[in-house]
Amino acid sequence: MPPDAAGPRFLVRQPLLDARYRVVGYELSLRDRALVPVLPGAENLEQARDEYLITSVIDLEYRKALGDRITFLDLSPDSLTNPMLAGLPTGKVVVPLPASRLDLAQPLGDMNVLPLVEDDAVGLPAALPSGCMFARLDCSRHDALSLGDRAEHFRRLGVKRLIAGNIASEEAFEVCRKLGFELFQGGFLRQPRPGQGRKLESGVIQVMELLNQTMARAPIEELEAGFKRNAALTYRLLRYINSPANGLDQPMASIGHALMWLGHEPLYRW
Repeated sequence: MPPDAAGPRFLVRQPLLDARYRVVGYELSLRDRALVPVLPGAENLEQARDEYLITSVIDLEYRKALGDRITFLDLSPDSLTNPMLAGLPTGKVVVPLPASRLDLAQPLGDMNVLPLVEDDAVGLPAALPSGCMFARLDCSRHDALSLGDRAEHFRRLGVKRLIAGNIASEEAFEVCRKLGFELFQGGFLRQPRPGQGRKLESGVIQVMELLNQTMARAPIEELEAGFKRNAALTYRLLRYINSPANGLDQPMASIGHALMWLGHEPLYRW
């Protein structure tokens, strides 16, 4: 697969919500069996996939989009000592840490990465290294009583932010909220809440369609037809193309020429 075809199609983004259903961050992973560009020095497929995830977050465009939100990276244990982690945004990236590898908490902290202790639903650690401010419990493995006991144990160890993972229902969310969890993840939270949906405006739908077409590398003619249905978006794109930063000798007046000049990958990011 050519490098310019890689793009955002590989990334899977799961929202991280607070108790008021507000998105405060995302967990990034890769689609199963996705073929990713391999950086020099990668020794196996797992390392190549992890390094692609890391470079996706190091990317300046992603940092701008991230803002104040935090990012969880789904990395394999072998990648927790990768020196590339030092290039991640300081204090904004959380990396899950198996309970059996708490010795890596300090090296992660030295690289300004926030370690997250994963509850393995078996034993409970007697102590945690300094800097372990996050812990995540899998709600699908515990009843409410057990979940509350484990949550209280992690608080006594110094954890400041408890994350409820694998929330599958409104009832599970309410239980975790009453138990004092601060952050929440799960398939249920990716669905619209009953009674709280709202009809998407036509302009939003058009932008979503254009994003899907761009991701699929649709012909320029199809993209041009989509832009012509949205005058405001066409004006914004031409204004961006003709900005002094792009250094064009002659301004572009045709949306088709502008799309050909820009290309699919830059257009998707724009």
